[in-house]
Amino acid sequence: ADKMNQHNKIVFSKTIKQSLWHPTNFVSGDPTEEIMLLKGKKGKDMILFGSASIASALIRSGMVDEYHLWIHPVILGRGKPIFHDLRNQIKLKLKDSVIFESGAVANYYSLQ
Repeated sequence: ADKMNQHNKIVFSKTIKQSLWHPTNFVSGDPTEEIMLLKGKKGKDMILFGSASIASALIRSGMVDEYHLWIHPVILGRGKPIFHDLRNQIKLKLKDSVIFESGAVANYYSLQ
């Protein structure tokens, strides 16, 4: 948590406007356009947590260059797919894989 607290966070929301978790910036515009603007600025890597719809939009627009896919040993039966409406095949290269005691597996991929 300490490491996460040190980083700038961007929340895409049309309803939430404030957070006690600093530093946090709120954006209500198009996520793809906002990420494109951020990628044009000087800075470090970005990571997306918690939004299948934003992930799908960024993947379709070609803005994702690395995938950290975590597989948890739970079958939900339904959910929101992140690889939705892809127009082209995306070839990935496995960079690393970690197996946790819980049975979860983290696979790290880059674009080929």
